[in-house]
Amino acid sequence: MNFMHNMHTHLHIMHCKMSKEERHNVLSEMVSASKIRSQADLVKMLRKQGFVVTQTSVSRDLEELGIEKREGVYRLDSDRPSGSVFGPVSLTLSGSNLIVGKCRAGLASAFAVHLDALSLEEIVGTIAGDDTVFIAVGNGRAQKKAHQKLRKQFGD
Repeated sequence: MNFMHNMHTHLHIMHCKMSKEERHNVLSEMVSASKIRSQADLVKMLRKQGFVVTQTSVSRDLEELGIEKREGVYRLDSDRPSGSVFGPVSLTLSGSNLIVGKCRAGLASAFAVHLDALSLEEIVGTIAGDDTVFIAVGNGRAQKKAHQKLRKQFGD
């Protein structure tokens, strides 16, 4: 019985963590794609997507993601140092077609969305885990160029 209780608790914690990551991902996409003027609108939109949120949780998410209200609209803050949003960021070359990005636990999905939003021509795609993002590039030359750009962006 104790084993089943522990397993249920573990699965519940994993579900909550995934929900936060998914919520951050969806929230970043919403803000990037739409002109959203209020937290109440964000709460309604996230609830329609099936997320259980309050204005307080959305406010905290906005701060964690570096999303700010400017000129009456919520936006990803491209001027804010990204290391402060995603925690310390490290970028490591792996093979000739991969850069491994590390960030604060629970923020890899949001980090990947941010990387995708940069629209760097060298990056062909990203895959996010909990605190790690695999950044795929076309070849070794693209890898070096993307690595330089990302290091400049994130101060690694």
